Amino acid sequence: MGGSRKNGPSLGLAGFPTSRHFHATRLIRGTVKPIHEYVRRSARITVVLCVAAGSLQCFNFQTTPRFDTFIAPVDSGNPRAMRLVLVPTSVPADIENPEPIVMLFDSLVEQSLLKHGFDVVPASEYRKIWSRLNEEAAGFFDPFTGERDEPEYAAGVSQLIKEVHERFQPDGFLYPELWVVEAPISANHAAWDGTSQRVWPAPRGLSAVFALTFAVVVEDSAGTELFVNGRGLEVMEEFDLDMNEMIMIPRERLFRQSEVYLETVTRVLAPLLAMSPKKN
Repeated sequence: MGGSRKNGPSLGLAGFPTSRHFHATRLIRGTVKPIHEYVRRSARITVVLCVAAGSLQCFNFQTTPRFDTFIAPVDSGNPRAMRLVLVPTSVPADIENPEPIVMLFDSLVEQSLLKHGFDVVPASEYRKIWSRLNEEAAGFFDPFTGERDEPEYAAGVSQLIKEVHERFQPDGFLYPELWVVEAPISANHAAWDGTSQRVWPAPRGLSAVFALTFAVVVEDSAGTELFVNGRGLEVMEEFDLDMNEMIMIPRERLFRQSEVYLETVTRVLAPLLAMSPKKN
């Protein structure tokens, strides 16, 4: 018996705007893929981010179809420190008690950027502005249908980006995100986005399990994508022998590997950190 399969958790915006890659609808098996399937490019391209600080300076990124070096920095001489606005970490909406997770990854990302000499606008500043706009709009969801008012939401996001840009003049907005993807299984191991994890027991015929990937997307104020990278974090589901089906792993058994998460964040940010004028 292979056991029955259910659809995975619904994903939402976790209260904050996300990158265009972040899922916003209920997952259906067979429709989600590892990060490199989302952001794969057909050819090598170069993205140049220019900023003014007395004189014009440019940050150059080269993107490649290879996942492990999806975006690699090009030596740009001795640039000034990039100013990045840290957006609060987005997590799947169905994960219980998300705030400690958000705070953990916000902290890990901010510490890594500061350590390497980046000028970081903390997520708390972004959060304050978005919360105020949300309150002024009396929320962006229809009180009767529960669905998001897309025109109101789009206007709110535009105003948010405008205010943050005018106040901080950032070079980019950094979106840390936890994506749910389907991790292929072979020989009782799930392997996805540069990592692997044992899955046992694995019912006959099981080809993939839902898993988490930590992703970072950097966009400029116009929404142009400047950087994308990610790495697998941990498997989200397991086979229940009594129920004879795959079930989601309880929240209290997830997000308990702080040292692993620090390494994951560092590896995901590595191509970006390598651009820093501060060499550690």
